[in-house]
Amino acid sequence: MPFTAHEIWGFMPGKRAPYVFTEEWYDGLFGLDNAQPLNNHFWQILLQVRSETNKIIEQARSNKLIGGSLEAQITLYAEPILANLLCELGDELCFILLTSSAVVADYFAASSNAVQCVGINGLKISLAKANGKKCQRCWHYKTNLGEHADYPDICSRCVSNIAGPGETRQFV
Repeated sequence: MPFTAHEIWGFMPGKRAPYVFTEEWYDGLFGLDNAQPLNNHFWQILLQVRSETNKIIEQARSNKLIGGSLEAQITLYAEPILANLLCELGDELCFILLTSSAVVADYFAASSNAVQCVGINGLKISLAKANGKKCQRCWHYKTNLGEHADYPDICSRCVSNIAGPGETRQFV
C-alpha cells in the first residue's frame, strides 16, 4: 500500500512546515525593503490583480467563450498609479496572468464589456478570445506561427528558445 504525502513528509527528520509549499529551504534569503521596486507590496497587489483576472477567466470559461486561460487576451484598464505598477512587468505580465496576451490601458478608456473589479479600486478588466493559433510548444495563441520554415507549428518566441539565443525574462 503506498504512503500518503503526509506520511512521507512526517518521516523526514528535523522540524518541518505543515505543508511542503510553505517550507523554506534556504535561510539566507532576505526580503526587499519597501523603498525597493518590485517589493513585497508590489507582488501582493499583483497577486490581487491575478485573482481578479482569474474570476473573469472562469466566467468566460463557464460561458464557453474560451476553453482555458491561454485562449484569453486580457486588457487591464487601470488608474495611473496601478497602471504604472503593472507596466513595470512589460511583456511578462501575460505570464503572471497565464494568458496569451495582457495589456494595460487607461482606466477611463475602458470598453463597455470591461468588468469593474470589486476587490481592487481603479481596475476594470476585459477579456477577449486570443488572436492567432495555438503554438504547439508553449500553447500560447500567437499570430506569428510558421515564420520559420523548420518550425511551422510554433511561435517565434519558441523558435528563439530552441534554435536561437532564447528569450530573456526579468521577472516571471
